[in-house]
Amino acid sequence: DMLRLFEHMEDARTVPFAAVFPTMIAAYAASGDLISAVECYNEYRTLAVANDAGRQTLQNRMDAEVYASVINAYVVSDKIEGAMKFFKKIVDEYGVRVADIKDALVSTGFVKGFISRGILQEALHWAQSMDASSRSQALSRIASQAADANEKATATEAYNNVAVSTETLVAPSMAMLAMSIRDGDVAAATKYWHVLASPEVRATAAFIEPTTMYAVALIGSGQVAEGLAQSEMMFQRIRASESEER
Repeated sequence: DMLRLFEHMEDARTVPFAAVFPTMIAAYAASGDLISAVECYNEYRTLAVANDAGRQTLQNRMDAEVYASVINAYVVSDKIEGAMKFFKKIVDEYGVRVADIKDALVSTGFVKGFISRGILQEALHWAQSMDASSRSQALSRIASQAADANEKATATEAYNNVAVSTETLVAPSMAMLAMSIRDGDVAAATKYWHVLASPEVRATAAFIEPTTMYAVALIGSGQVAEGLAQSEMMFQRIRASESEER
């Protein structure tokens, strides 16, 4: 359907929006059609070269996003050598200017691709090569996914390297708390609970499940009064937060 839409735009001489290309490339890769994904990139590259020459061939250029989608397509297709070759080609072409787009290529290309395939240690390896300013979001996603998969070592390493901020720590803290409880380690769960219970954190309906899990774990370990107290405290915050939104 996307291909027919694009062909219709070409026939009508409509200048395409660049955002169409990452979507098409991702769709082809998801369906296992890497060849068409690469052909889609080649079409974008042709239009971009013409655009550089002054022709109106693309609206709202998205070069970094397109490059990243190609890398991601190679990774999800288990063609890591192709991903590396393409990444090196872009780095060589851009020279020192690649610093402006490198994190986007790594995050949306390699990290996202390896996360989708469940190869979380490799995703962590790539995330650690990113600049500090953008690394935490990637590490947060990896910690959450690894915790959900019970890959404790990868989850812990990723979590411990997330910059301390409310925004990036909430989701992985929930996942780490759940993993700790599944392991029967209430003491470890308490560490992540303290992050969620911080006054700076806004408690939403998403906190209901971790609160219930933590309370049940405390009660099961004999800390009945503490379990009831902590759950009541958090449920009050959740109710207050929900009331503010109405």
